[in-house]
Parts: sequence; structure tokens; C-alpha cells
Amino acid sequence: MLVIPLPGLPAALSDDPEAALRQMAEQAAAALEQLRHEQPETYARLEPSAYQFFEGARLFQTMQEFLQAETWAESQRILEQHPELLEERAEALLERLIRAARIHGHENAAKLLDEHRAILRRCREIGILRAFAEKMRSPEGWPAPKWPD
Repeated sequence: MLVIPLPGLPAALSDDPEAALRQMAEQAAAALEQLRHEQPETYARLEPSAYQFFEGARLFQTMQEFLQAETWAESQRILEQHPELLEERAEALLERLIRAARIHGHENAAKLLDEHRAILRRCREIGILRAFAEKMRSPEGWPAPKWPD
């Protein structure tokens, strides 16, 4: 199971989450490098956890890109390039972000995150193309196309 430490989650709500994520990753990488040189046995035991941390950081960064897309079409493109966003670990990350937003009193951010979680769930149910077709109905309110089963 992917674990993102709760102190790192508010970075998603900051003015510059990418910078916050980069800073966290740089600090962790520097600490690991120092540990590798000073205590190689300890480093060897921690290496799998470090790999998991960096995988989590990459997922977090990809999620940020998805969440900050300016249009649903851009969100679709990002999702098509990063199908890992449809995995359970991505939904777990998004749920943590929603919880953190609510804890910090950012209800509008929580609603936006929840909307993105809903589209990801819909993509898993009916596919990316269909889910985004539903989401991007015409401004006149025409219904989404009916897809054959």
C-alpha cells in the first residue's frame, strides 16, 4: 500500500505545490545519500521504503498535474498518458487530499478534488473516452452521447 505522510498533503493546497513536492523529494534524496555513505547497512534496509517514497512522490506530482489542468480535455490527455491515476493507490491519495482539505477548512478545494475523484471512478467504470464525453457535454446542455453496450 502506498503511504503519503499526512504532513506532505497540505502541499497540494499550497500556492506552489510542485515546489513543495520538489523540496520534500530533494531533502529525502539528500538524507538517503548521506545514509548510503555513512551507514550502508541501514541504507540497504531502507532502500525499498525509499523507492516506495519516490514512487509516491511521482504519483503525487502526476496527480497535481491532473488536478491543475485548465480544461477537462487537458485532464483527459493527462489521464491517457498516466493510467496509474486509475489505480487504487491514486484514489487513496486523492481521498487523503480531500480529507486534508476539509481538515484545513478548504471546502472549495475538497469539492474540486471530489469532482476529480468522481471522474476517475467513472473512467474506471466506463472508460476514459466515455467518462470524459459525459463530463464535457455541450454548453447548450445536450445529453452525452449514448454508447452501445
